[in-house]
Amino acid sequence: MTEPRDNADEGPDFGFLGNDSVSGGDGEAVDEPDASGATSSAGKSASDAGTVIDDAVSGDLQTPQMVPQRTFSIVAGYAGALTLVFLLLLFTGKISLSGEHQLESLPDIAPLPKSEFQHIKANASLPRGHTLQLGDSRRFGDVIITPLRVTTEPITFAHMSSRDLGSDRKTQPVLKLWFELKNASDDVAFPPWDIGLMCSRSPGEGTDESTKTNSWLMVRHTADSKETRLLNYFHPPQSEYDLVGQQSRQLVQPGQTITTFIASSPDFAQIATDMVAGYRWRLQLRKGVNRQSGNGVTTLVDVEFSPGDVSTSG
Repeated sequence: MTEPRDNADEGPDFGFLGNDSVSGGDGEAVDEPDASGATSSAGKSASDAGTVIDDAVSGDLQTPQMVPQRTFSIVAGYAGALTLVFLLLLFTGKISLSGEHQLESLPDIAPLPKSEFQHIKANASLPRGHTLQLGDSRRFGDVIITPLRVTTEPITFAHMSSRDLGSDRKTQPVLKLWFELKNASDDVAFPPWDIGLMCSRSPGEGTDESTKTNSWLMVRHTADSKETRLLNYFHPPQSEYDLVGQQSRQLVQPGQTITTFIASSPDFAQIATDMVAGYRWRLQLRKGVNRQSGNGVTTLVDVEFSPGDVSTSG
């Protein structure tokens, strides 16, 4: 896969992670008409004119044949329908004028204004190859992701500076998807995953069904095949505490691999797990850095797994 475009000379700025240590850094050719072609065309025009004059003299002047109105209406309607289908496919991201799926590369969360949120609908079709199973390994831009396992366990916290564990800071068991991320770039360090991507939503602290977000857990039920969306665990990026094991503030060097996780909201406890047919977790990952602007470039990946893949830990 081609690497993400662009990186400023001074290097990418990922200061929004909240940790001072993260400062390291074909067109188609058209033939031109030739002289002979122009002469031929002109000669033909003169010949045609002579034919019309002869017909007029003979009293048998020919008039252009008109297209029947009914035929014209059918053709126009068909063309309009094709146009609507094309626009629909373009809008849903199934085709792209550039040849690349529209959801292949998305803006990072940092360059967008605070009042702006680029929301991708849950039913949007992702690019081919963006749906993974546990154990799959695939490269997107400059990051290689490998979903590893799913566990049910509490979230624990550690202070971002002292790394002291908060003994009284522990959640009830939630669902965690563990995955491996490798920086496949030769020369650019960047954070492929962080708490900001996990918690990015609109409104910023929304927790209800109307909350817009590009990363969530979808639970499919056995009874009616309907799906229930669960938000990710919300942990403010400005918090002085980190989620133990997530490594959300780590700048990953070229060739380096980290293991991290995404966690569900505590609402997972309200799901009747014996009535679950399957899960689909959508991740918004940072797949590299734009070499011109220095901003991160993100993409969407779905990880599917079954209830039998979930284990209990901790």
